[in-house]
Amino acid sequence: MVKRLKTLGLTALLSALLPLCAAAEPLEEKIASIEAFSAEFTQVVKDSEGKTVSESSGTLALKKPQSFMLHTEGMDELYLYTRADGVYYFDPFVNQLTILPLSALERTPFALLITKDPKVWQNYEITEVQKGRLYQIRPVEALAASADFVKLELSFSGSYLSSLAIYFKDGSFSTYDLKAQRFETAADAFELKLPPDVETADER
Repeated sequence: MVKRLKTLGLTALLSALLPLCAAAEPLEEKIASIEAFSAEFTQVVKDSEGKTVSESSGTLALKKPQSFMLHTEGMDELYLYTRADGVYYFDPFVNQLTILPLSALERTPFALLITKDPKVWQNYEITEVQKGRLYQIRPVEALAASADFVKLELSFSGSYLSSLAIYFKDGSFSTYDLKAQRFETAADAFELKLPPDVETADER
């Protein structure tokens, strides 16, 4: 159960052409100004009753147009990252690499952080809860049926993204609190050397 919630958090951290609400414009402008971003995070996963089922930490890095790396450290170490040919999910505990099509990322709200494509933005309805500070993002009706999440909340402190909260259909939710944010990434931020005996499941 805990592993499933963490996986959902990462793929959700991964079609309709409805018009964007007005709140999308300031959020789109705020995110469009970010060409690169890196941070450390602490993640808390809670069940539908608000009980903490998992806590972890790690690092996040993104660079436009399509570079993304989320590394969860500790006993349940996980990697979620992109390459030109797909979205990669590596679980060191079972030594397994799962490869998904890039469209898997494009259909998650995390795609908003690394794209300027208006077609991706049109997949979500955006509400500005606190001006310039807190935004709620929900998949439009056509996307909602296939999505595990029901809502994403993005919080900003000035220009910096300070936290993300992902809410799922089963009532569970995952929060990421960010620190040490920078508008740059290390040269090796998106590199990962896999074990030679890694088991690969290519689902593209």
